[in-house]
Amino acid sequence: MTNGSRTPSEMKSASRRALIGGAGVLFSGLAGCLSGDISGTATGNSNGENQNNGACAPIEAERDLSGCNLEGRVLGDLSGADLSDATLAHAVLIESDLSNVTLTRADLSDATLIGADLSNANINNADFSNADLRDANLWFADLTGSNLERATLLNTDFESARLTDVNFTDATLEGANLLGSDVSAADFTGANLEGMTWPDGTTCSDADCGGRAN
Repeated sequence: MTNGSRTPSEMKSASRRALIGGAGVLFSGLAGCLSGDISGTATGNSNGENQNNGACAPIEAERDLSGCNLEGRVLGDLSGADLSDATLAHAVLIESDLSNVTLTRADLSDATLIGADLSNANINNADFSNADLRDANLWFADLTGSNLERATLLNTDFESARLTDVNFTDATLEGANLLGSDVSAADFTGANLEGMTWPDGTTCSDADCGGRAN
């Protein structure tokens, strides 16, 4: 196949690789932090190996990253990690495996989580304001009390998630799936809900969204 005849799937993958490639070193399998802060600069040696200048402790089985400062980092597989109270503002987690993570009170404002897997994650009272979660999977995740104000949630899958008291103000939820989710006390004020699927399976259209969103 020539470069000019790539399939849509290949083009999508290439686009995402380009996003990752310019953002920095991919951290996969991060472990505990020293003094709750990963502040060293990651570099590559002549063998292409990642070096963190002593900023990270050795890998720990429990993957305890609670309270760590990961702001702006490019991150990979963190499945099952404890990231409670961590700072991940502006972090890049494109297609990252974040299943079963704990993100209680974590700061993910302005983070990029396109296509990330956050299924079964505990995300209570986290800040996702201005974050990009398009195409992300949040099946059975618990986002109680979290802030998704102005977040990009295009085609995001919240099936069977707990969205109690979540702030969706001015968020973009076009094509999002909320089937079977709990949206008790959630705030959809000013949100774009075109094509969104409600918990009861009905699809939102311009004609019927206004009253249900407020």
